[in-house]
Parts: sequence; structure tokens; C-alpha cells
Amino acid sequence: MMKKIKAAGSFILRHWFGILCLAFILFMCFGGEYSVKNIISMRSQEAALRKEIEEYKDSINNFERRIDEVSVDSEQLERYARERLHMHRVNEDLYIIEE
Repeated sequence: MMKKIKAAGSFILRHWFGILCLAFILFMCFGGEYSVKNIISMRSQEAALRKEIEEYKDSINNFERRIDEVSVDSEQLERYARERLHMHRVNEDLYIIEE
């Protein structure tokens, strides 16, 4: 039994630097707030959020374009009111067909 303890002790003393490096690498990969695992998940979240930002920017640009169209052309305003808001003229029947 004592031989095994001495062998293990001498192994640790001979390879202490390698064991320390291995422990550090394991800690950096799996432990702590800034581990490799957490960094990878944060980067994927960042990519998803950037994609969502681009979608919102496109949507904003689309709405701004439509606002400009409606504010300039009264015919476009009437068309928008009829299509989106289901407005109609006096003595006019309105039929809504939903897809």
C-alpha cells in the first residue's frame, strides 16, 4: 500500500507542471463564467440577435417606405384604407375574403 502512495506521489512530483496545465485547460473549457462552452453559446445568441436586428431594420424600412407612399399620394392612402382597414364608400358593399 505504501509503495502505491509513493509511486503516486513521485508521479505527481515529476509531472506537476503537466497536471497543472491539464487542470487549467479543463477549467477554461468547462468551468467559470468565460469558459469556451459559454463563449460559444454567447456567440450563437449574438448571431441570432444580429439577424433579428436586420429583420427589424428591414421591417422599419418597409414601413417608412409605405408611410412615404401614403403621405404623398392620396390614391395610395385610399387603397391602403380599403385593403387594410376595410373601409368603404357610402352605398358600397364590402366583401372580405380571408385566405
